Amino acid sequence: MPLRILIVEDIFLTRDQLKKLIAEEIPGSEIVAVESVGEGHREIEKLLARDLQFDAAVLDLNIPKEHGGPPEFDESLFTTVSRDMPETLLIAVSAHSDFMQVLEAKYRPPSDTPVKLLSLFIHKKDVDWAHQLIRALKSHLYGQPIRRELRELFGASGRPNAPVARRGGAARRGGLTHRLEALISDIRKHWEDLDNGLRAEIQEYFDVIPAASDEPRRVGLRGF
Repeated sequence: MPLRILIVEDIFLTRDQLKKLIAEEIPGSEIVAVESVGEGHREIEKLLARDLQFDAAVLDLNIPKEHGGPPEFDESLFTTVSRDMPETLLIAVSAHSDFMQVLEAKYRPPSDTPVKLLSLFIHKKDVDWAHQLIRALKSHLYGQPIRRELRELFGASGRPNAPVARRGGAARRGGLTHRLEALISDIRKHWEDLDNGLRAEIQEYFDVIPAASDEPRRVGLRGF
């Protein structure tokens, strides 16, 4: 199933460059790029009608309500996605610091809360904002499936067979050996894109050995 990414950006050149950059950096992704709030809502409704969600949404905060209208601050897309697509990574981008402050105050939890919202705020004034965006997308889109599979396979026991047998995972999505092989392949392929927290979690169960310049990274299951 392709990764689905929504871009809402009213400046054509920026929207087109973002679409091309994401398509290049995340091959096979299905990208929907629109220029107004109304179009964004309609694309969201289309997916929800099919019982689907975007994997990530990149939302400018200063955009027209509809095509041809004047740009204005609008957080309705951010609100709708956070409510109706809770697994979607939300990335708000804007060159307006005051807009970002309003949104961050509402959606970024206090540092001492255990709740982790799937949201990120990137200022277009940062020279490398597009690269920040790509790093965030890769970390989430490649990291979440790995994190989910780790927890399904190992669970609280820390052993790679008990949770699968208990929950019927082997019958549902392939045998244990096949799932471990697929997980190792994903870890090896996407290691450089993963955040430090997930890397540490992976290393509780796997030995990850740095590769020589002309060899693939080695990943092996730790002894239990």
